Amino acid sequence: MRFNLLDKPWIRVIDSECRVREASVLDALSSAHQYRALAGESPAQDAAVLRLLIAIVYTVFYRTDEAGQSSPLQDEDDALDRWTAIWEEKQFPDAPIRDYLEKWHDRFDLLDPERPFYQVPEARIGTPHTAAKLNGAILQSENKLRIFANRTAMTGGSLTYEEAARWLIYLHGYDDASAKPKTAEGKRNVKTKPGSARGWLGNLGLLYAVGESLFETIWLNTVFLRDGDELYAEPGPCWELPLPRTGEYTLIPLPDNPAELFTLQTRRVILNREGERIVAYAEYCGDLLEQQDAFAEPMTVWSPPKKKNTIIGYLPRPHAPSRQLWRDFSAVAVQGAANRRPGIVNWLTKLQDEECLEMDRLSRFAAVSVLYDSSGSSVTNTVSDSLSFHADLLTEAGYVWQKRIVEQVHLTDSLADAVGLLAGELAIAAGKRELQNRKTLPPKRMRVAETAKTQFYFRIDAAFRQWLLLPKAGQDTDETKKLCTQWRETAYSIALAQGQKLVSEASEAAFLGRWIKNEGKTETTTHYSSAEAFNRFIRTINKIRKGV
Repeated sequence: MRFNLLDKPWIRVIDSECRVREASVLDALSSAHQYRALAGESPAQDAAVLRLLIAIVYTVFYRTDEAGQSSPLQDEDDALDRWTAIWEEKQFPDAPIRDYLEKWHDRFDLLDPERPFYQVPEARIGTPHTAAKLNGAILQSENKLRIFANRTAMTGGSLTYEEAARWLIYLHGYDDASAKPKTAEGKRNVKTKPGSARGWLGNLGLLYAVGESLFETIWLNTVFLRDGDELYAEPGPCWELPLPRTGEYTLIPLPDNPAELFTLQTRRVILNREGERIVAYAEYCGDLLEQQDAFAEPMTVWSPPKKKNTIIGYLPRPHAPSRQLWRDFSAVAVQGAANRRPGIVNWLTKLQDEECLEMDRLSRFAAVSVLYDSSGSSVTNTVSDSLSFHADLLTEAGYVWQKRIVEQVHLTDSLADAVGLLAGELAIAAGKRELQNRKTLPPKRMRVAETAKTQFYFRIDAAFRQWLLLPKAGQDTDETKKLCTQWRETAYSIALAQGQKLVSEASEAAFLGRWIKNEGKTETTTHYSSAEAFNRFIRTINKIRKGV
């Protein structure tokens, strides 16, 4: 049996007529300019497959030019010239890709008996699973019920080869940490806790650029310069290894090139088939990386852990499920002493600065995170979001607007806090109290306050996304002030409307109110009622509106 991913259609894409179809690797790359985007079963799966395609084109065009002539990149100028030449063609040169992949054709066979794609036969001793666990779309964890349960019943939990290929790539990126060590080496290594045992992508707040076509998306994310400055090293994708790695819980050095990093084999896997379907698989933990300061990874936002108020390094930060990406605009777009931008953003900024990209284009980003339980042993959620703004905001000319946008996000957060406080005070006025460690929670920390803040962000989300498309580098001071005032008034009106709604829905008990003892060294009392709470709310949001 053979199922070669270079020839067989298995990658789900959206074509020019918005129909979902399957393409082989060769077709997906040669016709990438005719496809709109990837269309897999989940955003996380699309991100994992995208990185595979990027690894291929990075490897090909690091070594050969757009005409297919051998010409390894030597420096920054070489990288920018080659990237620009292919970008201006608006499609990938077909011959260099086909010539390269033909040399490695056998390494892309999903069912090869000796060296199956992304698998090792030694994994047969690993933890056994049914195919249902490989399928991330129906994964069951804790109290989460399986979705598409009728499909599972009809197929007995088995997968087609096409599905198995997509989910195998996802598994290497996002697998949970439930697999137990199986070898003596693994049992020794696991005691040292070498990095996170989850798939590498499961540690990231993954962020990538989105283009108008699949070609643009792949090529925008083909980063030749680390942080937009230093040429990455010679590519080393996993299929070029003389022998696949088989070690268990193996901590390896951080790869110095995207091709190796994007094809990282975090699991040793072997698929089991019956007839023409995949029915089970076995796995154990493979290559692991240290997360801190792993700056060779271009596709993540970063968080700076501190010790005694001093930044001691940077860690990848997964996206929060209830937090819109625009609220983290500073983490995505602003470079500073206390903030490190994702490598992909620095790369796009370099392309803008060198005029390799059109200055009037929009920068669009997609964000994906897979979330796990506290032990990392099961998946609990998948988070995805997007962010769009004018690309010139990333350049030095856009620095003024970067600062102003961060200020508008902070203003919006302050209004959300005011809405939450109002909801908490209305709850107290109605006689509701919440305890934590036997102490009464203040109004702003009550669950009802968090719920009201979440509702506020939901109400204001579309408005902020639309407003964020208006700022452009080079706008004069008057236009900048006008746009900031416009957002301040929009945010104020939305906050005011929600505050009025909260008060109108408050109970009679809240209208009458009550006296509450304040816990502390000095015994005091405060009267809470819906009218008093609303008056405080109005004073607060008016101060925010005026910038006081």
